[in-house]
Amino acid sequence: MRDWHVLLGALSVAGLIDSVYLLSDVFFPTVGLICPTIGIVNCGEVTSTPFSRVFGVPVALLATLWFAVFLIFAIRRTGFPEYLLLPLWIVGVVFAIYLIGVEVLVIHAICPFCTVAHALGVAMGVPVVKLAMPAT
Repeated sequence: MRDWHVLLGALSVAGLIDSVYLLSDVFFPTVGLICPTIGIVNCGEVTSTPFSRVFGVPVALLATLWFAVFLIFAIRRTGFPEYLLLPLWIVGVVFAIYLIGVEVLVIHAICPFCTVAHALGVAMGVPVVKLAMPAT
């Protein structure tokens, strides 16, 4: 793909929409997420545990900010230190792996919207690596 910024931007927008939707449950819990709440696929179970916050900050807010940073980079294209892309992406993916482990091994429930955010974050690795690594 010739323009990796476009792919990064598209994945970032999708992740941003997904994360804002999850974040809406934090601010408007009475509305609820459109997701099954019984059995292993259970958004409510996942998003209501203590693991859904880090030092009191909702994980959905962290994800929203993370996707927003990548979107800003994809739009601006210049003025953003490209050497930060790969470490920032790695931190996000390692955190996503931790969250997946918590869902499967501790909570015993999966949130499909969380899974979408994790998958989009991992997929962003392709354009991130292409943009962060100097062409040879």
